[in-house]
Amino acid sequence: MKRIKSGQIIYNVRTTLGVTQEELCYGLCSVSALSKYESGKNVVDSLLFYTLLQRLGKSADRVNIMLSNQDAEYYEWKKKVSDAIGEQKWEEVKRLHKESEERNVIINEILQEQYNAYLDAVIALKGNNNVSKFYECITKAITYTIPSIEEWDGESLISTDEFNLILLYLYGKKKTQLVRNKEIKGVFEKLERYVEKKIDDIFEKVKVYPRLVCTEILLLNEEMSVEERIWKEKQALKLLKSTREIYDMPEVLRHLICDLKKEGMKQQEFTKNKGKH
Repeated sequence: MKRIKSGQIIYNVRTTLGVTQEELCYGLCSVSALSKYESGKNVVDSLLFYTLLQRLGKSADRVNIMLSNQDAEYYEWKKKVSDAIGEQKWEEVKRLHKESEERNVIINEILQEQYNAYLDAVIALKGNNNVSKFYECITKAITYTIPSIEEWDGESLISTDEFNLILLYLYGKKKTQLVRNKEIKGVFEKLERYVEKKIDDIFEKVKVYPRLVCTEILLLNEEMSVEERIWKEKQALKLLKSTREIYDMPEVLRHLICDLKKEGMKQQEFTKNKGKH
């Protein structure tokens, strides 16, 4: 069976979707570099390959590419970091972060630096309870690949990782009281439209939509009706169940159960008041 090269995969998906090279590679690499990857003249590194696929709304989880020893070592380290964050072992996260800075890992520099800035943000917030530093670091992380985050129009392509960075950015901006609810609501509306229009792979959508719902409820709870929250929570839960993903399920269920109780109380109050009349 003929093995399709990673650059060819990017070309095939991009042209099928009608996406230009400029739209796809903005903030990641030059158009000439992307052309060389797609033509097979140069080999695209794994980090950039995964990010380009994500920007095209596709999951890379089912795509097998050859990894160098250094790539494999980097992903093994990243898995340890992710596990430590999930288990809330902040001292371990700090240790692994420092370990990465001391190693000279040759892998995509822009995306590696973006992830390092993200870790700085996580450590600032969870390890040191420093919201201002968190916001500063997460803003830095985003601008590695989205230079003008304030001008993002909701149409320009973003990867799953960039999407989640924007959610964290909104959290930091709200907590530092640098934005009004109306402005945050506008960004959430853009993100929801983006998910609907740009991400057609369910295995990629599940990585952003449940987190989008939970973040929106966290930041704009008072701006949303109980009915609106429940509808979005059920949509997120449906997506999680259909893909058998469980990472965001506890948080979605927590919000849903809370809102179902509120809805039940509203119904009881309505029935009580109706009986009086």
